[in-house]
This record gives sequence, structure tokens and C-alpha cells, in this order.
Amino acid sequence: MPFSVTFTKRANQDLQEILDYYNREAPHTTQAFLREFIVAVDFVAENPKASPVAFSKVRKKVLPKFPFNIFYSVKEKKREVVVARIWHHKRNPETIVG
Repeated sequence: MPFSVTFTKRANQDLQEILDYYNREAPHTTQAFLREFIVAVDFVAENPKASPVAFSKVRKKVLPKFPFNIFYSVKEKKREVVVARIWHHKRNPETIVG
């Protein structure tokens, strides 16, 4: 049974910013990004510990075709995955906190 997935307010903002960017700069790409993002989130829900720990207890799921990582933590007792940020590959993940 998959874990539930919740998004922090900041992760929701990250996603909206990414979608806004693709809608503006490459509208034909938006749906492909969204499909890949959903597949990645579903994978994380089914396999929360399959992605490597990036730092502290935060794990990183890499999107294969887009330059973004999904940073999340696993709440075992609640059977929940909390998506903290959706971060471009070139950004320093250590700046996520704060």
C-alpha cells in the first residue's frame, strides 16, 4: 500500500513556478513535465526509501528527462511522504532550508 503524499506550501509554490515557466517559454513541454512529475511522485509513494538521502533525512528523487529534483522526507509512522521542495539541478540543495 503506497504512502500518502503531501506537499509543503513551498513545494506547491515551486511546482506552480515551474508550470508557469513552461507554459510561458515552452507550452508544448508543460504536459510532458507534469506527466513525468506525477510518475515520479507515484514512485516515491510506492517506494519511499528507494531514492538516496541527499542530506540530513531528506531524500532526492531525480526527474529523468527534466532538470529537477524532488526533495522529500519519509514519515514512517504516518506512512506519509512530505515533498519539501522541487528544485532545479543547478541549485544548491543545501540552501533549501530556510
